[in-house]
Amino acid sequence: MLEIRGLTKQYRNKAVVDDVSFTVRPGEVTGYLGPNGSGKSTTVKMITTLIEPTRGQVLIDGRDIRSDLAAFKQRLGYVPEEPILYSYLTGLEYLQLMGRLRRLSAPRVERKANELLELFSLGDYRHAPISTYSKGMKQRVLISAALLHDPRCPDPRRAPLRHRRDVGDAVSAPADGVGACGQDPSSTSRTCSKSWRKHAPR
Repeated sequence: MLEIRGLTKQYRNKAVVDDVSFTVRPGEVTGYLGPNGSGKSTTVKMITTLIEPTRGQVLIDGRDIRSDLAAFKQRLGYVPEEPILYSYLTGLEYLQLMGRLRRLSAPRVERKANELLELFSLGDYRHAPISTYSKGMKQRVLISAALLHDPRCPDPRRAPLRHRRDVGDAVSAPADGVGACGQDPSSTSRTCSKSWRKHAPR
């Protein structure tokens, strides 16, 4: 279980995220909603250790992630908002590269990469350069990369809605949970077990 307790981020004494708390329980798809400028991206960056919180905790199975950051990152799958990839690689080559960076075995990477490309309707394009992909296709490659190592708490951030259920299907371990950020409550109501709303800071 992923638990957020009192997460706060301040810049020059102004809180852009103020005392945020929520949980992502096993098997849940949790939505994190809010308008532009409400601090959703900052919250996600703190959870994924890209920036340090001013105060608060992120816990996984009851333990502060800072007690073993390497182990936490091994369990995490993160999809950034903007689909920035190496455009000269093919979709399959990109996933093979991500697998090598995560020190996965070549047979495992080959099997899992092809499974994910098929799952996200990219199988016919696996050998095409990413430069020829649409934005939606690039997002699906990033989702595939986030799931390549079988993470236990993936974060399919702003993935195309028609694929969010597929993300849940792709995560096989019973302890998994999924977190998704967005602005549209009607979208998350169709795909999420529960939602948290983040209001803009005052």
